[in-house]
Amino acid sequence: MKRAGCHEFAFAPESGDEAVLKAIKKRVNLSHMFESARQTMAAGINVGCFFIIGFPEDTWRSVWNTYRTIARCAWLGFSSVNVNAYSPQPNTESFRAIRASGRIPNFDDGYYLSLFTFQGLSAKTSYNPHFGPRVLTALIVGAFGLFYMVSFLRRPHRLLEVALDLFRPNSVSKTGRAARGMLSLILRSRRPGGGCHGLRDTPHHRSTPRSCERGPRDTEYRGASFQRGVARVGVRRPMRGGGAGMLSLALRAGARR
Repeated sequence: MKRAGCHEFAFAPESGDEAVLKAIKKRVNLSHMFESARQTMAAGINVGCFFIIGFPEDTWRSVWNTYRTIARCAWLGFSSVNVNAYSPQPNTESFRAIRASGRIPNFDDGYYLSLFTFQGLSAKTSYNPHFGPRVLTALIVGAFGLFYMVSFLRRPHRLLEVALDLFRPNSVSKTGRAARGMLSLILRSRRPGGGCHGLRDTPHHRSTPRSCERGPRDTEYRGASFQRGVARVGVRRPMRGGGAGMLSLALRAGARR
């Protein structure tokens, strides 16, 4: 794989807790995964890992087990980690169970927009009975902090590489690219009129990012992009209600197909 040009590889166990893995029907053997990761890193390929916190089945114990797995990834030499919040995608078994329980009261544009809070470090939408949005957000931030603390303590040279990446034209690592992106976001948000500010409550009593104001040219471009995307999935009805309405219509059309 290395000779063929593969320089980065990621595993996606989603959770470090066996009970959660069984509940979400994720057939992952963590011991086998770590052995495969060792062989991959020995071949000179960077290894990353994906986790999700906030499954309906998650408990404090299961999150602790996921934290332990994340720390082990960092100790063994994984180069990056991606930790996201659980997001019930329409037309899945988990989504149907949550909606039947009444935790998704309005299946509308607001719900589709709330799905996009699962990434990044902004306030999350929580569907877990033990963790509210703020606690879930804190757990995810803590998971990132744990990984990089262990990684940098175990391999201090990686901290220097990330620092150097901030001044290179092109980052050489995924962590460096993430650091550059975060720095760029911070700098933009400090400019007058830059960035998105504030959060708003949705009908689901959660928090989702408020849209940034855009100029006419940008709005026209994004609208055209949505129109092309909707056309590709075969929707023939006219678009109304702006980007959010077009987005939800496109996603529903994709689910029907």
